[in-house]
Amino acid sequence: MVELRKVFRREIKRMKKDLLDLGRMAEKAIQNSIEAVEKKDLELAEIVLKEDGLIDKKTLELEERGMKIAATQFPVAKDLRLIYSILFMSIHFERMGDLAFNIAKIIKHISETSGKDEEFIVRVVTKMGNETRKLVSLSLKAFEENDVELAKKLPSYDEPIDNLYKEFFKEVARVSLKEHSLDWAASMVLITRYLERIADHAVDIGERVSFIVTGELEGFSSDVDKKQY
Repeated sequence: MVELRKVFRREIKRMKKDLLDLGRMAEKAIQNSIEAVEKKDLELAEIVLKEDGLIDKKTLELEERGMKIAATQFPVAKDLRLIYSILFMSIHFERMGDLAFNIAKIIKHISETSGKDEEFIVRVVTKMGNETRKLVSLSLKAFEENDVELAKKLPSYDEPIDNLYKEFFKEVARVSLKEHSLDWAASMVLITRYLERIADHAVDIGERVSFIVTGELEGFSSDVDKKQY
């Protein structure tokens, strides 16, 4: 029995490490996609596209390991909560990778622009992207350190991203884009939407960190009543 518990603890530790690795892969994909936007770097965008399969593979491996542990070790209480939450968070990181993939795909297919208005818009998008990557990094830190206080602060780090999202649309409405830039502007709109969704996923991860530690599942960005598990 003692040996079985050692195996169980080892597998749990491995799941936590694998989730952190997955999160860092997603964070790197986000960072690369943002740099591809900023620098119009098609080679960097191609790296994001090629490495998306690695994120998908890692997610599936984590899911299979979690299901195997649940089926053979019969975890209860906090252990079951941890396994369930790790699998839940892995889906969020996989979707972040998909959104970074979408950004990179856009960069591969839009035409270059050189006007000052376009350059300013790119700066706003880049700043929004950097804030988003920072939020993802903090969500990983909260999980790694079981830091509930940091997890609960994540929505406050999301606010600057929302503000930049609004600033972006004000800027697009203000400038007089040339006809050939309309498709480009539409692509930038999609990119900002993808960044906003990545930020939402990071906040959701913070909610799961709190759930792991406290057993209370609550929405940080709403007035949903706490549910005791």
